[in-house]
Amino acid sequence: MLAKALKGEEAFVYKQGRWSLRNALLFSQMFLSLVLLCATGLFLRSLQGASSIDIGFQSRNLLMMNVDPQLNGYSTIRTTQFLEELRRRVGALPGVISVACVDPVPLSMDGRWDGFHVADQPTMPDKVVDLYMITPGYFQNDGH
Repeated sequence: MLAKALKGEEAFVYKQGRWSLRNALLFSQMFLSLVLLCATGLFLRSLQGASSIDIGFQSRNLLMMNVDPQLNGYSTIRTTQFLEELRRRVGALPGVISVACVDPVPLSMDGRWDGFHVADQPTMPDKVVDLYMITPGYFQNDGH
């Protein structure tokens, strides 16, 4: 038996019903690696598909940033002044076509909403609409 093991003839032969800790760990590692490889492939495939979704607006040459001056204790009036100054300064940068503020950012799953009802149809239930506060220039683009 020692001679066969040295020759490698019994390298992959296991006795019936006997699993060592080493073999179990090796099998577990191989299984988890295969699961991770499959999950990575599915994720990359989904990411590729998501990159071709039409999101409803032009995202090329667009810079979006999140600014909340109220986190630093700004009042509502001071926040308005800050955002107007920020828009003015960013708009003065070379190559900038349009500058606007929006609250909340589109596709952020954050937001405000309000209910309304149609006056001519009293039997219809109230409807809910998403509210976006925007500044002038939000819908302006470079014509492409």
